[in-house]
Amino acid sequence: MLDQIISKGTRGGGGGIGIGVETKQNINITIIPIQMSTKPEEATVKEVEWVHDEAWFENQVSKGCCPFAKTLYQGRYANVEENRCCTSKVQQGEIDPLRAVGGVDYSPILSSKRNLTIFIQGDSLAEQHFLGMICYAWSANNLSVNLERLSAQKDVAQGTVWQANITENDSSFKIQYLRWNQPRYPPSARLGLASTETVDFNLLAKPDFIFLGGWHHGFSDKDSVEQFLAQMSVQGINGHGKQNVFVLDALPNHFPGGKYLKSGKYPSTDGVCTRNNSKGDPDINENLISIMEGQANVKLLQISKLYYHRGNAHVGHIPEGTIGPQGRDCLHWCIAAGVMDALTRMTLAAIYKNI
Repeated sequence: MLDQIISKGTRGGGGGIGIGVETKQNINITIIPIQMSTKPEEATVKEVEWVHDEAWFENQVSKGCCPFAKTLYQGRYANVEENRCCTSKVQQGEIDPLRAVGGVDYSPILSSKRNLTIFIQGDSLAEQHFLGMICYAWSANNLSVNLERLSAQKDVAQGTVWQANITENDSSFKIQYLRWNQPRYPPSARLGLASTETVDFNLLAKPDFIFLGGWHHGFSDKDSVEQFLAQMSVQGINGHGKQNVFVLDALPNHFPGGKYLKSGKYPSTDGVCTRNNSKGDPDINENLISIMEGQANVKLLQISKLYYHRGNAHVGHIPEGTIGPQGRDCLHWCIAAGVMDALTRMTLAAIYKNI
């Protein structure tokens, strides 16, 4: 364990490895709609949506920047509170006071006493998925959270592995995140390749659920994604989780004009980021749907529509001297009150439906 933080929240509202597949395989895939209540015992699981709630939002803001954001991002940003938790944007009222309702929180899952493990793989947006889930546990459910980095790799390096253990009484919920930027099944270190091209599978658990997302580093064309999902649905991670593979559709960016420009010369807009955009980034969501229609085992979580109109919840202005892209960030989301909660509650609802 190379980095570790343990914390207990306060009660309130919500805040790969192997050898490549050479031939295509049939994939069993289905789409999971936002409405997930199909069994009698799930009758209370409602559609995830946003509601305006200023009192709740102020309560969340009073808790400050999620401590796990500070741990995960501290090697990349001199001021995590400003650059990732968006303190100034919150204080200036630039983020809508929206609360995610519907889906489920951690309570019904932990009460099942199943001691589940989930695995998240992808790029920096998948990393935000992972972080949003553990910050929600800290903020919303009065749960103990232990976050540690398992790998020698860190920050944005391929093969970085983080693990969070969320506990309540005798129940536990483990989340592992693997930084692997492209939708490809990464090779095992056991194959003898350079360490920068492999993942140490000994660090990875045997997950009950696999969540895949983040599509910004190439190989997001239909054939590549289809091949990737075929391999994951057959091999899983350490032979596990292959019956519960979930794919997140691509969230939208809100750069003026619809895409990031290295020149920094964007069309004129009222804000650093535009408020509305209904197109996924990259624009692959129609391909994801067509890959999955009529199939059964790999499931699609269509979360993007809940973020079409949340352009003001991006990081936005990037101060000079910050490592990485300069100017503005209308792709990554603020780890601020409630922003990632809709994604978290939908993820937990998908797990709850399948345990």
